[in-house]
Amino acid sequence: MMCDAVEECALDNGSVVKIYYDDAVESPREWDNLGIMACFHNRYMIGDKDHGINGDDFESWDEMEEYIWNELDAVVVLPVHLYNHSGLAFNTTGFSCPWDSGQIGFIFTTKRKIKEFYGDVEITDEFKEKLENHLRSEIEVYEQYANGQIYYYVIYDKDGELTDSCGGFYGIDTIKEELGIKE
Repeated sequence: MMCDAVEECALDNGSVVKIYYDDAVESPREWDNLGIMACFHNRYMIGDKDHGINGDDFESWDEMEEYIWNELDAVVVLPVHLYNHSGLAFNTTGFSCPWDSGQIGFIFTTKRKIKEFYGDVEITDEFKEKLENHLRSEIEVYEQYANGQIYYYVIYDKDGELTDSCGGFYGIDTIKEELGIKE
């Protein structure tokens, strides 16, 4: 049974696009990611399942971060913060609310992961900045997943016949971009 569309748009050719929530998706952490997301929360399973770090082995975030840098051959390490209030928000910079937010772990990448993604590359400051931005985008995608902001669309021609459908889009704007829909 199809639920009500989240949004409906008309195309120039008279077709109608209906956008729905897509609940048939897997965690983006199951994909082939550059980052390793090691997070710890008492109510939620957040991040990667097999990151290889036991949170109980450390007395502080600083101690865990030092371990990641020194023992895991990290090239970039960013903190992961969670704001849990009427939804889940994630970032690498922190939130201003001390009651509903805090650090829950790290996202990082290693020399081995970089080699898998990029081959043999020189790791310059400019390249590290590119890696940081990539890890931040993985956090943004994970936030969309955690909040159910994944969508699929169905296109009906002017006679109401289904002509196309596709799912797994993170954010409605990605569908609009894919289909060339202008606001």
